[in-house]
Amino acid sequence: MQSNKLRKGIIGLGLGLLGSYAAEASLLTPVDVNFNNQSTANIISQVGSSLAGPGETVINLLRLDDLASPGSGTGFTITYGSTGSATISWNLAGKGTELEGVYIFGGSAANLYKVTTDGELTGSGSIITPLNHGGQIPGISHILFLGAKDGIPVPSVPDAANTSILLGASLLGISFIRNRFFKHKQ
Repeated sequence: MQSNKLRKGIIGLGLGLLGSYAAEASLLTPVDVNFNNQSTANIISQVGSSLAGPGETVINLLRLDDLASPGSGTGFTITYGSTGSATISWNLAGKGTELEGVYIFGGSAANLYKVTTDGELTGSGSIITPLNHGGQIPGISHILFLGAKDGIPVPSVPDAANTSILLGASLLGISFIRNRFFKHKQ
């Protein structure tokens, strides 16, 4: 009876770890950014170095002003939510660029979202403007999708999602082998 509970627990944990990958977004916790000139060139000069990897130049992939929609063929989709928020997705496969960050401005400040390494070509996530001085969420003034071109690939450490998948698959495998080759005492 005890081993049956243990087996169910291991299977549940394994499935949970496998499912955690699907729930992961492609954006990291935002950094609050505050400067005056909101021209595209100035935004890139202010935040570009925090996004660029070795050999990369940060470029503007798309700027959306005043709740505009991306055009077809841009590789981006956006659904505007409640004041100051949006859900975004992108597919840049075959475009020769990678998404490095998303800059969302509203009120007098912006949030800069960095993109996870595994989400640079395709991914999705939710973005929101930072709270203003009165503690309110201001509307969206503009969003910039910032990318990189001609980057040098840098080897990376496996991310948490891949580690979860491997651990979950291992636990399921152990449970299967245990059930297959060892008889339970009842």
